[in-house]
Amino acid sequence: MLKPASVVLAALCAVLSIGGSIDAQADVEFNTAMMDATIQIGGPSTAAGKETCGSGFFIDGPSRQTPESSQYLFVTAAQVFERIGGDDARFAIRLKHDDQIVRTVVTVPIRKSGIRLYAKHPNADVSVMRVTLPNNNAHAMVNWPALATDEVFAKLGIHPGDEMFAAGYPLCRMANLQGYPMLRRGTVATPLHVPGAVLASFFLDVPTFEGNSGGPVYFDYSDRMIGGVSSKGEVHRYIAGVVSQRVYGSDEPLQMAGVVPAKFIAEAVKMLPPSSQ
Repeated sequence: MLKPASVVLAALCAVLSIGGSIDAQADVEFNTAMMDATIQIGGPSTAAGKETCGSGFFIDGPSRQTPESSQYLFVTAAQVFERIGGDDARFAIRLKHDDQIVRTVVTVPIRKSGIRLYAKHPNADVSVMRVTLPNNNAHAMVNWPALATDEVFAKLGIHPGDEMFAAGYPLCRMANLQGYPMLRRGTVATPLHVPGAVLASFFLDVPTFEGNSGGPVYFDYSDRMIGGVSSKGEVHRYIAGVVSQRVYGSDEPLQMAGVVPAKFIAEAVKMLPPSSQ
C-alpha cells in the first residue's frame, strides 16, 4: 500500500510535480506520455481497517506558476476519492533527482473538515481537482491531449472494434519501482453512436481489477479512414474517458472495463472554483 513520505502537501491541492516536458500533440511516443501523466493514489478505506487504491492522471497545466511549483488539473473516478476515508489521500508521484526518477508518496488534502476540495460530477463517475506540483517532477506535458467529445467520436467514426489504451494499477500493482502504471490495449466493445441515445458510458475489452478505476482511456490514430477517405498524414490523439468499473454478468466478471466518456471530465472541470481561490 501507499506509505507517505515526510511531505505534506498543503493548500487547496497537492504539491506534486511533472518533469520532462512532453508535447502530446507532436510526434512523440504517446503511450509513454500518457503513462507519465498517470499516478497511483490511495489511503485508508471507508471500510474500517482496510486500505484502498486507485489510479488518476493529469490533463492540463501548468498555471499559477512560481519558481518552485505550478498548478495542474488531476482526474480520477469519483469512487476512488469516495472510498478514501478522512480528509487526506496518498499520491504516489514521481520526482526527478539528478538523473533518476524517484517514486515519492505524499499526503494530499482532498477534503477540509469533511468538505470536498475536489469537484464531483453529479451524474458520472468522475472527479477533478487542482494539484500544485513542484517543478522537479516527471509528469507534465507542454500541450496536453484534448478531451474527446461526442462530436469527436462521430467525426472520427469511432466504432466497436476500434483500439484504445488504458493505463492504471491493477490490484494496486506498479510496473516498476519508479511507480509507473501498467498499460493495456483493447477494443471498443459497445456502440458509441445509437440514434436517439445519449452516450453515458461504453465498454472497453480489457481486463479490469481493483486499482484500475480512475485511470485514463485514450487513443492515438494515424492516417485513419474517415468516411471512406484516408486522413493521410494526420494524427488524432485524444483522451477518450476514465476507467470506472469492472463489468459483471451476474456474479462473474466479464473481463471488460466500463468507461465514462471524457465529456464528463470537461463538465466536472467547469464545477471547480476559480484557480485564484
